[in-house]
Amino acid sequence: MTPATTLGKLDRLPLEELLWEDFERLQWRMLRDVEGLREAQIYGDRGQSQFGIDVAAKGHLGTHPA
Repeated sequence: MTPATTLGKLDRLPLEELLWEDFERLQWRMLRDVEGLREAQIYGDRGQSQFGIDVAAKGHLGTHPA
């Protein structure tokens, strides 16, 4: 097996090159690791009107979505 090659450090993440599904998953992975937030989940279903919301989680009190 050949090890993966790296091209060096990036100045910024190439977010515009991600498929929208991958961008949602990246947001979800980041949100689930934020201290004080819980129950992070991808919001809605494919094709459903989501009003610009991709990912949602509950705040530390569990009452307000983040």
